[in-house]
Amino acid sequence: MNNEIVLRVRSLSKIFPGTLALKNVNMNFRYAKIHGIIGKNGAGKSTFVNILSGILSPSWGKIVLNGKEFISLSPPTLAKKEGITIVTQNIEIVPDFNLVQNLYLPYYRETKIKILKLKEMKIEAEKIFKQVGFNVDLNRKMSDLTLSEKQIFLILKAFYIDKAEVVILDEVTSSFSKREQEFFYDLLKKQKNMNKSIIFISHRMDEVLDICDRISVIRDGEVVGSFERGKVNNELLCSMIVGKTKYNHSFESSTFSEKKNKQDVKNQHGIQIMSIEGFTRKGCFYNINMNLRKGEILGVAGLVGSGRTEILKAIAGIEPPDEGWINLEKRKKIRFFSKSWKAINNGIIYLTEDRDEEGIINTMSVLKNLSLSYIVHILKGLLIKIREEKNLAKKLIKDFEILTSSLDEDIQNLSGGNRQRVLCARVASTEANILLLDEPTKGIDIESKSSLLRVIREKLRMSAGIIITSPGIEDLLTICDRIIILFEGRIIDEYKRKDFNELDIYRAMQGLNIR
Repeated sequence: MNNEIVLRVRSLSKIFPGTLALKNVNMNFRYAKIHGIIGKNGAGKSTFVNILSGILSPSWGKIVLNGKEFISLSPPTLAKKEGITIVTQNIEIVPDFNLVQNLYLPYYRETKIKILKLKEMKIEAEKIFKQVGFNVDLNRKMSDLTLSEKQIFLILKAFYIDKAEVVILDEVTSSFSKREQEFFYDLLKKQKNMNKSIIFISHRMDEVLDICDRISVIRDGEVVGSFERGKVNNELLCSMIVGKTKYNHSFESSTFSEKKNKQDVKNQHGIQIMSIEGFTRKGCFYNINMNLRKGEILGVAGLVGSGRTEILKAIAGIEPPDEGWINLEKRKKIRFFSKSWKAINNGIIYLTEDRDEEGIINTMSVLKNLSLSYIVHILKGLLIKIREEKNLAKKLIKDFEILTSSLDEDIQNLSGGNRQRVLCARVASTEANILLLDEPTKGIDIESKSSLLRVIREKLRMSAGIIITSPGIEDLLTICDRIIILFEGRIIDEYKRKDFNELDIYRAMQGLNIR
């Protein structure tokens, strides 16, 4: 059984508008093996497994599962029926349901007259959780569990309730503590011994080298190498993931480069507008020290779970640290901000990574979303100065190249890239001194990303200092003046623009060969 192939993919490809996300991927997956897939953000990993699990249909190619050939396994119910299930980093649960209700959703045990067999389901759930050592109260609501507990719960559901032959785990470990990670590793070994085929997607090299039998590297939508675990090491994986050892410092256009150079001259004399000292929040980040100058773009690079978002939210007073000091221009050193409004009053604005849930307001128009942060300046008593509001919105639409049919268009009708521009424009309208941009290019297409990065470099930085994070390092290499590296909640290295090297930075993000 161990050498038998359960799943084959042949010439699997996927085209999105303007992007070849996956190109002629060929891969075999065997029974009782853990097959790791690794690559940079945007390499095509999630697109690949979303096709295998029926979330997406391929543009061409074929999937052979247990000798049965498929052009597509979409929808996901078909993939599950054929024995493939997926657990993603997006937690898919019903928060107000308890654990038993979520465990069997949507396939509840029922009597012939459609009465739920709640007692039977609870007894089976208790048996499963006791067997694996997952000690939680089954009567709890899912919303009461921690993020990592929810993720473990969904993994157990995939193995024990879905009972799939092929289980895909797509970057599920980012929230795990060391103890939870050990529990997870032990679970995978047990499932492997039960002849399960496991496809494990990760951004961490140490994980795939620790637990996988075979490792495949995807770069720019193509498989660039597959190896048995004993025949690959950190050095080879890094080289194959990055694909090059030198970073080209040139920008995409001469205009971008020219404006960058002019701004860099200005930066040499830019005053320091913020420094933070000793920022610590236990379990998230430790002894963070950094400074920022006016007109500077400072990148924060690190793997998922390294503390990037948490540090930005701490600076912004949204999730304050346990300890630390902040020093702002023309102010004495003070303790961290305990409330977000205090940071805002001191010229610090945070742009959330969760655009659709925490950023835009879908029930409002483009006009109202644009003017939201500026509204205190266009109030006359309790009334809004309509003309001033419209003039502001028109200026922002022009400056930030927002494509919309009118000011009154519902913002939910705009593309992801244009919605992100609206958020950046709203941030700019505040005229804040410090902008904290958390993954501003997340979830937008390549063309929109390039345009947005240009807007950040050429417009947002003109009157402010910027700290930016990104799901991948390419964006940071493109627009940043400095990049600091986070690993497991600590700053371990820093690169100035003249020293940017993609391979070195990627290695540092993995905790390897720190300078």
